[in-house]
Amino acid sequence: MCGRYSRTRNKQEITEFFYVEEFASEPIPRWNIGPMQSAGVVLSRGGKRVYQDLQWGFKPPWGKTTLINSRADHLLESRFFSPLLRAGKRCLFVADGYYEFVEKDGLSLPFYTTLRDRGFMAFAGLWDDVKPSPAAPKVRKAKPESSQLTFSFEAPPQEGDAAPAMGRGEDRPTDASAKGGGPGELPDGAPRPTAFIITTEPNALMLQVGHDRMPVILDPPSWEAWLDARTPVAEVFPLLKMLDPARMQSWFVRPLVNRLAHDAPDCIEAVGGVLTA
Repeated sequence: MCGRYSRTRNKQEITEFFYVEEFASEPIPRWNIGPMQSAGVVLSRGGKRVYQDLQWGFKPPWGKTTLINSRADHLLESRFFSPLLRAGKRCLFVADGYYEFVEKDGLSLPFYTTLRDRGFMAFAGLWDDVKPSPAAPKVRKAKPESSQLTFSFEAPPQEGDAAPAMGRGEDRPTDASAKGGGPGELPDGAPRPTAFIITTEPNALMLQVGHDRMPVILDPPSWEAWLDARTPVAEVFPLLKMLDPARMQSWFVRPLVNRLAHDAPDCIEAVGGVLTA
């Protein structure tokens, strides 16, 4: 999976690399972006490439965990994600590196992955206006003088699709109340623009580190087709594959990144040597 990532470049660099024509949000450098926080994405709107902050993931009414990623191998069968793919609600997460966590000797060891040229990464993503999960019904007893029970239901739960088939760790629960919360204040119950990263099988580098998933990283020649809602699914689905490991590098970092509140350049400082495939 991809559970944390960085986006450290400035607005001018984002404009030039992604050919952004309009900014609906102002990008700020981030070294530790987590679930339920603002994720800067590029999407197509009115024929223009627009940069906008969307909330990364949401807590669905059918589960107790935060849904942040979608597996490419289950995408076409997912009752939640497949309609987004087919409707052309596709986007690019603007990033320059991502974190994964490896369990070893009872410890969660974070490592950071970038391209070897330290350039931008464009994660394939899906987006939608997601309605927040309703509160659970509250049941309270009547006053003592009454022998009857009175039931008060507030915001009754709505039925939704069963949780899509997810791999180990794909829906890891996260409470992200640190800096960089969701994209602006919205009225209670209002749909919230939300984005999800698509993951795929690990390449040789990820296997060497010891992880079983990785984000889909799209190269610039594929962006136009991916962002264009008119592009048939049959043409965009083959794009969802692992990146050549020879173009990537990883290194272990300090556990500072385990705390979402810690968002600073030292999050990506290497501990030990650089790993390549």
